[in-house]
Amino acid sequence: MCWIYCHLQDCAALATIVQTLIVLIALPFALFQLREATRSRELTATTQLLAEIGAPKIREARRYVLYDLKPDFTVSSLNKEQLDLSSLSK
Repeated sequence: MCWIYCHLQDCAALATIVQTLIVLIALPFALFQLREATRSRELTATTQLLAEIGAPKIREARRYVLYDLKPDFTVSSLNKEQLDLSSLSK
């Protein structure tokens, strides 16, 4: 009976060692996947940002703010047409 009990302990120890080796082998692959997922999220965020700031209405509004407004303007000095983004097209 002792032989079976010792044999099962040896099998359990061997299974633990094999499991540890598999985890250590899989660790670099998991780190690679994590790095690729991070790059993908950064690329998606950058693409979305460029699409949003490159939209025609945003470009017109940016041009208006940078080139058409006087440096000493206040929001109260703008009329309703100047505040409306749809009126930026000339």
